[in-house]
Parts: sequence; structure tokens; C-alpha cells
Amino acid sequence: MRINEGRMRLPQQWVYANDLIDHYLNTELAADWHSHATRLVYREFLIRWTKPCWGSFNIRAVRTVAVESWLRRLRRRDGEDLGKFYEGKDTQCHECAFNHAIRYEWLEQGRNSITLVRQNAQRRSNPAVLEPFEVQIFYQSLRIPFASWSCWMSLKDCAEANCLP
Repeated sequence: MRINEGRMRLPQQWVYANDLIDHYLNTELAADWHSHATRLVYREFLIRWTKPCWGSFNIRAVRTVAVESWLRRLRRRDGEDLGKFYEGKDTQCHECAFNHAIRYEWLEQGRNSITLVRQNAQRRSNPAVLEPFEVQIFYQSLRIPFASWSCWMSLKDCAEANCLP
């Protein structure tokens, strides 16, 4: 049934990003929809970075290009670049919050401006992959008691079966 599909619940009422974030934190992140780690990370991102910058904005006034520009300017407390991973994670948090607004009919269907945000969550550098003999040297340098030998054997078996990255 598609009655009132095109009709929004709050057509011209302003919904501030602060209110949206608070509602999202108290409903979706308070429930068990996401893993515990995801709830912690999303809460931290939304409170630390999003609310101070976007809290006073009407959610209909948030523009894709402005969010992209803001994401590129994010810095850690020591002034270093936040990194592409965090840029991607913050975009995910925003997108979830805006989808929440759409579900609660505070924003029109198809008006999630965050879905159009370009971001790159690639690694800055590739991780070092250890060869089996390097793992053995590392393990021996730890001087772990013989009881932990089974852990080493599991790693060795995994390496021989090519299941390590």
C-alpha cells in the first residue's frame, strides 16, 4: 500500500542536526542494532566531531560539498591529519544518522545528501606481511614458556596452509 508515500510527516519544520544526533543516540545506538564496538565508535564520532560543527544546522541545509570539505579538514588533537579510515567512518556515521531521519520522516525519501559524499577509506600504507620464518623469529624473541607452543604451532600450520594474509 502506498498511501501518503510522497507526504512527509514534518514538511517545513526545521530539524536541527543536534536533535537528530540526540534522537539517533538515544534510540538506535541505545538498542542492540549494532555491535558494541560500532555503538562506541559512532557515539564518539557524532559527539566529538559532528555535533560541534553541524549541530546548529537544519538537516535539510547540509550539503554534500560542504561535508566533503569539512571531512578533509578534520584533524587529531595533535594537529595531524585524521586519516582516510576515520574520514570513511565519519561518513558512515553521518549516513546512518540521516537514514534515521528518513525513517522517522523528518527528511524526504532520497534526500540523504551524505550518500553522495566522496571519501576514500583506503589505507595510508600496506601492512607488513610476515613470512613463516619471520613469525618464528619473532615468537622466539618473546621467550614465551613452552605451554604457548601450541599457539605457535597453530600459526605455523596456518602459514603452511596459506591461510595467513
